[in-house]
Amino acid sequence: MNKTVTIRKCLSLIMHRYVLYVIILFSTAISCNKTSLSYETQRLKSEIKQNVQYGADGKQAMDIYLPEKRSKKATKVLFLIHGGSWISGDKDDFSWQIDAIKEKLKGWAIVNVNYRLAILDKNPFPTQENDVKAAATYVYERRQELEVSTDWVFVGLSAGAQLAMLQGFKYNTPVKPKAVVNYFGPCDLEALYNYSQNDFIATMTYSYLLNGSPARSPKLYKESSPINFINTETPPTLTLYGSEDTAVSRTQHTMLHNKLNAAGVPNKVIEYENETHEFTQAAFIKSCEDVAAFLGEHINREI
Repeated sequence: MNKTVTIRKCLSLIMHRYVLYVIILFSTAISCNKTSLSYETQRLKSEIKQNVQYGADGKQAMDIYLPEKRSKKATKVLFLIHGGSWISGDKDDFSWQIDAIKEKLKGWAIVNVNYRLAILDKNPFPTQENDVKAAATYVYERRQELEVSTDWVFVGLSAGAQLAMLQGFKYNTPVKPKAVVNYFGPCDLEALYNYSQNDFIATMTYSYLLNGSPARSPKLYKESSPINFINTETPPTLTLYGSEDTAVSRTQHTMLHNKLNAAGVPNKVIEYENETHEFTQAAFIKSCEDVAAFLGEHINREI
């Protein structure tokens, strides 16, 4: 009987020590985890990397805006491309728009990219297309270091929108975007050339950029027109334009919308009354709300 009591006491003591050991281990793990999370939160503050070179030319540069508390799993990337008819413009054109975008897309990383411009006899197409792809590849290959996800959206204004659509529609690498946002950009360059026949400077620009007229360089016009790469796998696309835009015809947006519908691709077209090819500040801020709503609807994980 005494032996039984003794065994029970020993077992009770062992169990008590085991439970105590587990509690200590659990408490230590929680403490370490809290320390780790505290370190991560402190380490991952918001950061701006300016004029990051992705190529040897001075124009092959970008600004990268990284949000605080970012992660490789959840931090989406907005890849922003400026306009300027492929012959002018700069990432600095987005100086105040960046803040408006940040306000509506909280927690997103923003890549604001420059590309080589077509000047005199230098940099005709597809130089700009190739630069955008190179810039995207540079960021994608460093996504672990930057601590951003593979959920990307390409956004462009005017000529930049053509480049954004071309990247999103034509390529699956380095990343297939979750959506494309087209601010009053052309989708069919042959139609754009024909529309601009009464504008000598515009016609000459498109002619030089694409090695002549569509009759002379049909393949280059075709390869540079995003509408020719729409298929059932094309990402959801949002188009925004002004009702008074005379630089890019409304017909461009109608053609794009119809082709996307025919392929079963989710898309939306929003017209802003009394806006021209250059949105006013109020219109751009409103457009950021529309962009956020569209992305919230078509990107699976919560914005």
